[in-house]
Amino acid sequence: MTIQNYSCAQLHAACELPTKPLSGLLLSKFVSLFYVLLLSQAAYAQTFSELEEKLGSHPQLQTLGHQRDERIELSIAALGLPDPVISLGVNNFPFANPSFSEFIPSNKSIGVSQTVPNIAGRKARSNVAAAQGEELALERQRHFALLRAQLITLLLERDRIIKQTQLANEQEHRYQDLLNTSASEVGAGRSMVFRLAEIERERAEVSTKILELNSELDIVKAKLVYLIGKVPITNAPTINQPLLWSGNNDEFYSVALAKVRVGTHTHKVGEAKAAWKPQWGAQVRYQQREAGANFAGDDFVSAMVTLSVPFWSKRNQQPRLRAAESGLGAAKSQYQERIRQAKATYFSLRSNYQAAKKTEHILNEKINALLNEINAQQVSYESGENLYSGVIEGQIILTKLKSDLVNEKTRKDIVSAQIDALFVRGAQTNTIGGGQ
Repeated sequence: MTIQNYSCAQLHAACELPTKPLSGLLLSKFVSLFYVLLLSQAAYAQTFSELEEKLGSHPQLQTLGHQRDERIELSIAALGLPDPVISLGVNNFPFANPSFSEFIPSNKSIGVSQTVPNIAGRKARSNVAAAQGEELALERQRHFALLRAQLITLLLERDRIIKQTQLANEQEHRYQDLLNTSASEVGAGRSMVFRLAEIERERAEVSTKILELNSELDIVKAKLVYLIGKVPITNAPTINQPLLWSGNNDEFYSVALAKVRVGTHTHKVGEAKAAWKPQWGAQVRYQQREAGANFAGDDFVSAMVTLSVPFWSKRNQQPRLRAAESGLGAAKSQYQERIRQAKATYFSLRSNYQAAKKTEHILNEKINALLNEINAQQVSYESGENLYSGVIEGQIILTKLKSDLVNEKTRKDIVSAQIDALFVRGAQTNTIGGGQ
């Protein structure tokens, strides 16, 4: 195990000055180790809050943030008017005898036109974009909660792997002790030859388990790099009780998102209805004429107001409205489905949490009972009534139970973090504490 895997207490213990004199070479090595340990201790000072802050810069979250900003800007732009159009030209200009003073209708003109889409449609489009921005903001918040739960899970898994590796190493040493003890007992005439091969097989299984744990640790480290760009040495945060659902469906992220989507589709229906209302327009044109032999050449001013008529509504507006209403109906159905799904997920996770908690309690009871049995075996061995191999076998079983206990506690904490990720942040009190 690398130095980063030691706890703070282990690092402090390693940093204690020895009481015996050291040679120059040994002292040099000790100073180097002391320096490395100090650096490791400084790195250990990272808090889980700092990891959360780093997690906030994840590319997926940045993408959702930019998309949200895009929709917000579009909601502002939707309320604006199209740019006015300025036109310059000549009218009724004779081709055979070019002149502005020979033909009465000949003139030079400058005009300005402005299209004015109806305000109801513009507001509806603005509301759609704003609702989409709200949806993306909530989606970013939900995605952060999922990534946060994943980060907690990985930190918990890393701690589990380290603890189980330590227990597996201890178990391997116990098997070696058992092998030596059994061999001596066989040499003393004890009939335990059949156990030697079995002990070798069990020890080989432990060695394989250690290799598997090392592989798991490499996978966890790779996932941590994906999440925050590096492998932190911060301890997993303290997990207390899982969050409790108050009964309000909108506390779930998935339900809250579905509700926002219903609002988005409601605004789309309003936008489709607004398409029946007229689109207005205004034009003003100034025409300048040259005086001729037979006319004074007075200038003209022309003005015009336009409006659209939904003449093709059966082929245009009506299908669009039906499509918007179908989208709204689908969003409402999805909202109800999300409520059912969120409840099912929550109660399933709560059941898993309770099961892990009960298993943890049972394992603790088994460990306490086994400790008493080991003590009894030790006393019996010291009195000459039993073999010492019985004590070692009890210690081997104890390491197995401790490894199972670590596994169940980790599973319980992971489920608690997953439950926390279901809820909109701020809707419930967070039960996850910081870690050093």
